[in-house]
Amino acid sequence: YGKALTEHFLDMCEQADAESAWLEVRESNVNAFNLYEKAGFNEVDRRRNYYPTKQGNEDAIIMSYLFMSFS
Repeated sequence: YGKALTEHFLDMCEQADAESAWLEVRESNVNAFNLYEKAGFNEVDRRRNYYPTKQGNEDAIIMSYLFMSFS
């Protein structure tokens, strides 16, 4: 469902003439990170130690998707 939901989200953004889409994912959520990367998102920043865990903290990875505009 994750791939279908991501594709639908990007389709909706494109229909709305969005220039970009942004999301945030926990660094430990490798499956989600890989899904977003395969969909065309790129890591652009990190919020260091953003999420608390039992072992301390982990980063939030900020990702963006840029829509190509030919107008």
